[in-house]
Amino acid sequence: SERAVPIMLGGEAWGVVTAARRHGLADLDLHDLSVLRHLATQTAIALSNTVRWVEIERMALRDNLTGLANRHVLNSVLDEIYEREPADRQDCAVIMCDVDGLKAVNDNDGHEAGDRLLVDAAAALQGAVRDPARTTICRIGGDEFCMVIDGGALLTAHEIATTVERLFERSGEGDRSISCGVAFADHDTPTRSDLLRAADINQYETKRARKLARGEPVPDHRGGDRRALRD
Repeated sequence: SERAVPIMLGGEAWGVVTAARRHGLADLDLHDLSVLRHLATQTAIALSNTVRWVEIERMALRDNLTGLANRHVLNSVLDEIYEREPADRQDCAVIMCDVDGLKAVNDNDGHEAGDRLLVDAAAALQGAVRDPARTTICRIGGDEFCMVIDGGALLTAHEIATTVERLFERSGEGDRSISCGVAFADHDTPTRSDLLRAADINQYETKRARKLARGEPVPDHRGGDRRALRD
């Protein structure tokens, strides 16, 4: 004889617990069926807990709006790179990207319009990737993104940054831009903080040049505070 009990989770069957006895043995009885139901219930509980923990982990490591990795992931990836000797990491780079004028869009058109810009920016970074296996893309702030290229960056990083800017400009109607800055994990950037700072400075210079080209005023950034320029 044979008995089967479905494993139910959220109203859906995720599997089946079955039991059978060979011909000639006593048929499965109500007690056996009760045991199967208990096993199915315990399995469903275990699956539910697993699903819940996967979701918690996803929320801890992912940005809710764009689905990209967050700063925790960025730090982890850079820590792994900086465990290497400088000669072994010099072909790695970060590209720091900042959406231009996001604050004005939020103020004038609402945060939904600003969110659409951020989603388009994430898509532009993803579309520019050359080697997904060696690339990590993160959203690290309100309008800030960072791409880590772990290998092959010396030949590709600047071209990828240009591609990100081009893809974003073409991703929607109206004037939109994103400014990118590249820095390499070489002897000049001995820590991950130095690497991110160098990329941020180069990103600022890109944004500054764009504002000057448009004839817009450029705030004095002495002292290291470039928030006014980003806004």
